[in-house]
Amino acid sequence: MVDHGDMYYTRLTIHRLGSYAMFPLFVTEYFLGDQLLDEEGSGGSKGAHTLVAGGIAALFAVNTVTGLWNLWDARHDEGAARRYLHAGLLLAADAGCLLTATSAESPAESRSGAERHRNIALGSMGVSAVGTVMMWLWK
Repeated sequence: MVDHGDMYYTRLTIHRLGSYAMFPLFVTEYFLGDQLLDEEGSGGSKGAHTLVAGGIAALFAVNTVTGLWNLWDARHDEGAARRYLHAGLLLAADAGCLLTATSAESPAESRSGAERHRNIALGSMGVSAVGTVMMWLWK
């Protein structure tokens, strides 16, 4: 095993804490979005949905930076294949997160557009969950 500096382990701690925060944010976002899709959501639900989406985007940004930085620092460590698979899955989830944000439509504007937005979000969440749980089990 390669000995890494303190910053590596600080980034790893931040990255891991972010992975634990991800699932509660995903569940919250799903329920808020579901309220909006069912047209039961108030203006507060829309604001909360947007706020949680921003939190997810910020979390993805922090975990992408910390993860890629540590991936680079650990490029000579054993077990690189699983880290590269994890990175690939999470980069795909990042792309899905961006596509989700750009596809946002109100159900009042287009029901099918709002459902497409939800489906892209769920796909991105699913890819992210697979990549995250994979690392939890393989660490």
